[in-house]
Amino acid sequence: MQVLILQITRFVIDDIIPHQRFNLIPWIGVAIALTSLLQGGLNFVRTYLMSLVGQQTIYDVRNELYQHLQSLSMSFFEN
Repeated sequence: MQVLILQITRFVIDDIIPHQRFNLIPWIGVAIALTSLLQGGLNFVRTYLMSLVGQQTIYDVRNELYQHLQSLSMSFFEN
């Protein structure tokens, strides 16, 4: 998504400014804003999913450890 914003900027510098098509600048602003919003949304989803997977993994490891400790005999803990 970051590359897309750079390509839009390149288009403005290489095409719009030299040909003086300044009526397209508001549309370019809208395109950059929408791209930024999409990028932010995707970053949120990525961060949320990574946190969800990480917390689930920690939960599973802790439960397995607890189940293992519960299965040990009392003599193990006395020694």
